Amino acid sequence: MVEHHGLDIQLKRSQILMRRPRIHVSILDNEKTIEYIMVRRQIDELMLVHTEEQTELARNLRSRFREVGLRTSLCSVRAGDFNSTLASILRGLNECRFDDCEVEFSIGSGSPLLAMAAGVAAAILEASVISLTDGAELEMTEIWPSEIVNLTSKKREILGYLESKYQVVSQKEISKETGIRQSGISRHLTDLEKAGYVVRERGAKRKLAQITDLGSAILHHKQIRKRRLWGPYVTSSTHSVQTTG
Repeated sequence: MVEHHGLDIQLKRSQILMRRPRIHVSILDNEKTIEYIMVRRQIDELMLVHTEEQTELARNLRSRFREVGLRTSLCSVRAGDFNSTLASILRGLNECRFDDCEVEFSIGSGSPLLAMAAGVAAAILEASVISLTDGAELEMTEIWPSEIVNLTSKKREILGYLESKYQVVSQKEISKETGIRQSGISRHLTDLEKAGYVVRERGAKRKLAQITDLGSAILHHKQIRKRRLWGPYVTSSTHSVQTTG
């Protein structure tokens, strides 16, 4: 255990050789928030995204983290330029030393533009985003933007069935009613759970799932958007059909 300025980081490099290296990309906002995440995540490398005005603070943090054995790099972005910010984040990750790594992001309460760019980068890279809720105690939640926007027809079918039941349903029952193999059901439910669309629990002998409010909302949003896009076209095409004979 290494202690430095109130920051405790337990380096477990010898215990995590079997997993992919993890790079954490943090939008520089609250120093204590970054330290909180670093203590609780097994991070191999840290990339601090900062504006020109935050350069001095970013350099100080880089020195502190390097002193406790954490590889830390800086990514300077131009405030107010979304495309440039997104490009800088992606280029910064390309320059990291790990060829095959797991990437995750944390987004603070600072610049909305930086937060949006980081969220888009996470979706592009299929990475997770760590969100912190500041209350009596900090609460950490992990979300997956790429899963939120990737709702396939089979996932919609599963969500539709779960919503129709209004209760927890076993994976076996979902498979029986939708015709999707149980192995596929398990994989789809894992993705849907990451997106926050379902919650799962294990019963005495069954694996159970239930749709969430977010899952119900996104299900109906997709259906409404589909009707808006295709409804007028289908209607006009139907009236324009002519028969001969």
